[in-house]
Amino acid sequence: MNNGHVKIFFFVLILFVYVNDKVLTTEHEADNAASSKTTISKITPSETPSFGTASFETVVPKITQPMFIVLTNPPSPHIASIPVIFELDSVYKKSKRLLCPDIAEIKKAKEVMDEAVTLLQYHATTEDSYKYHCTSPQGIKIYCRKDRRSPSIGKCQFQISNPNKYYDIIDILWDPNGPQNFDPSFVSGKVVRSYNRNLLMVLKLHRNAALSSTRYFYALVKKAQISEDTTIIVMASGNINDHNPFNKKTYKNKVLESINSFNTNVDFDEDVKNGYYKKTFVNLSGYLIRKKNDHVDVTFVNSMDFNVSFSLKSFVKNPNIEAMQNILSLQSYFDNQ
Repeated sequence: MNNGHVKIFFFVLILFVYVNDKVLTTEHEADNAASSKTTISKITPSETPSFGTASFETVVPKITQPMFIVLTNPPSPHIASIPVIFELDSVYKKSKRLLCPDIAEIKKAKEVMDEAVTLLQYHATTEDSYKYHCTSPQGIKIYCRKDRRSPSIGKCQFQISNPNKYYDIIDILWDPNGPQNFDPSFVSGKVVRSYNRNLLMVLKLHRNAALSSTRYFYALVKKAQISEDTTIIVMASGNINDHNPFNKKTYKNKVLESINSFNTNVDFDEDVKNGYYKKTFVNLSGYLIRKKNDHVDVTFVNSMDFNVSFSLKSFVKNPNIEAMQNILSLQSYFDNQ
């Protein structure tokens, strides 16, 4: 074979190797592309469960789809109430330093006030033994219940026209100083002891025209959510010794009798000391608040022991009615907003 034939032979050989290599390379890239396409299609959101796991044939970077899937889920029915819980909890946050250290006292307070919630709900919804007493200047009918065995209990029901004020109503009635916004007889109020976020001990001062004096009381107060659109706020007095030398009467609650076993002590308050105010007691007082489609129903139940002399016992209904009429200003307060 001469030199020219050798050159031609090697040229053809090199050309054959080059073309064969290109063909193999092209096939390999095509296979990779197909594999990559198949793998990606396996992890598209439309084919992969949101919170499931899958095994893949090749390792690929994980796509963080769950973040977007969570955000597009329907909202939980409880989410809307979260801002309200925080708002209503502001009273408790301010009083956390007053948290009761006595486990037995906390347990007893919870027991008697759970019963108070049930009792207030009963009186707010029953018509048994309640008789019409009078109509307030606002046109609200007030009913009273009285028998020989228990103190007088009054109640009335009124409406607040804006149903969106439901949580605002709860807020203002739960706040010990809330009545300053609408009750002309209210002087002041404060938390003196905290048991949990929905159970407190409060001190409140009121002026009472029927008794021509300013009086005060200590009471346990509980807030209970009965349902999504129904809340109860209830107060009752037990044997709370505030070391007032002018008021040493042993109190017996004849409406919520179980609270008579609740005994505790508090410091003599400076406001009470400086004002020489007379002590009164809450037999049972509170609100049943119900949100309706186009308004809010508020039923107020009230029974007070004003600690008056025997000669004034027959007169004691009038201060109770006065207290109820003052609460009715809550209606105009919200309707005028």
